[in-house]
Amino acid sequence: LLLNRSMERYRNVVVLAPMVRINKLPMRLLSIQYGADLVYTEEIIDIRLISAKRTVNQCLGTIDFLEPDGTLVLRTVADEKSKLIVQIGTSDPERALTAARAVEADCSGIDINMGCPKSFSLSGGMGAALLKKPEKAEAIARHLVRNLSIPVTCKIRLLPNLDDGIRFVKMLESCGVAAIGVHGRTVNERPSNPARIEEMRRYAGAVSIPVIASGLSGSSCDANDLYRSMRKTGADSIMIARNAMWNCSVFKNFPKTEEECIRVFEFVDRMEVAKQLTILSVKYNFSSQYLKYALQNSLGSSRDMMIIRNTTLMSEICAVFGLDAFYRDEMRRISNAEEIAPAKKARISNGVKVTDTLVFTYPLDYSKYKRSFGVPPKTLLDELCIKRLGGTIKPKYTTEPEKGRFKCTLRLGDKRAFESEFRERNKKHAEQAAAAVCLIALQVRDHRLNILYKNEIANCEHLIVDTTENGELVTLSIHDSISDWLL
Repeated sequence: LLLNRSMERYRNVVVLAPMVRINKLPMRLLSIQYGADLVYTEEIIDIRLISAKRTVNQCLGTIDFLEPDGTLVLRTVADEKSKLIVQIGTSDPERALTAARAVEADCSGIDINMGCPKSFSLSGGMGAALLKKPEKAEAIARHLVRNLSIPVTCKIRLLPNLDDGIRFVKMLESCGVAAIGVHGRTVNERPSNPARIEEMRRYAGAVSIPVIASGLSGSSCDANDLYRSMRKTGADSIMIARNAMWNCSVFKNFPKTEEECIRVFEFVDRMEVAKQLTILSVKYNFSSQYLKYALQNSLGSSRDMMIIRNTTLMSEICAVFGLDAFYRDEMRRISNAEEIAPAKKARISNGVKVTDTLVFTYPLDYSKYKRSFGVPPKTLLDELCIKRLGGTIKPKYTTEPEKGRFKCTLRLGDKRAFESEFRERNKKHAEQAAAAVCLIALQVRDHRLNILYKNEIANCEHLIVDTTENGELVTLSIHDSISDWLL
């Protein structure tokens, strides 16, 4: 009875298919707003979920799963729980179960990726690699079905041999999965190859559980045509990937019966859809890099996309859609909600390698802020050097390992250097930390640095300066203009 109920929720539904780098919270929520019945996450590797810590983000109103270094693995909200399917990449039953249990309370289903043709999945024995190892695929599916309280599904691709494919879907059905997503191409075929409608129909006819047709987007951009293509496959439901990526209003009034196909289907204007995606990306504090990638797939080579492509600043992307005030208000809200950091002191002292170099050091833990910056510190510093210093001084980064982590020294000119006293886990973070320290030292006043003003600079009562001229310490008030002194 429980399985029957689980199966029914996958019948006659339209689903946002999993897409790497696209299916983050903003895209999922927007798809739900336009009418998607279920939304899949992008594939998340089991080890990442296992190592992640579940955190309630009071500032954003989200549930965040964070790796030990603060890297975001998954962000979700309560409003999408009833429609959220978390797709896991795995090659081991026990790891799969541990990963699934980590998110079991925050989603309505788990999907096992058995169809991804990308090399990173295949090399790890995940994704489409499981199609060649039906025993392992069966072990994973059966283990999850037996031990989870939410439905388990699998997403596969067509196998080269039709009989092997039919045996595979029957095996999955015997494991008790609630539905099977079937992509209408083999592992070696690309989106330019037409979906194999007849083979999909044979797969669907071989099992009694719901089959969700995937890979039909290339056949048409029209929702009515997509529905008719789905019916030809004999599938119960449809997954939409590329059409949703181009314009996720494809879910709006998607037909559920042949009679509904007589309605003229109209997309919402792409700029309006892009604007709504931008609003959600800012509201839930996603990076400009994510938004740019998502928008370039929907706006293509339009003039507005050219402006977006040529910036790294979320504020400038928002300006394209007339969201300047909204962006400022959201950044102020997020900044004001952040936890105040303990008081810290900064120091300028003799350089170690070059005796006449002044090195500004500061105990900045970049991992605490890396998800709070809409624009990375290095980008802001480059802006400063171009716009305010005329490009005459450019930052130079020197990074070296230290006790299993990395230390970066940033130099502006020959006699000024900046370092964080914290050591970062990789070179990129070490460079960003050094850039942030430099921005603190120069007291750059920019609303995109509000989080630093509140947690760091506001708590520095004074700067301790070793002038190196007479060995005497000079205390400067934080309100003194040290930027001119440094430069």
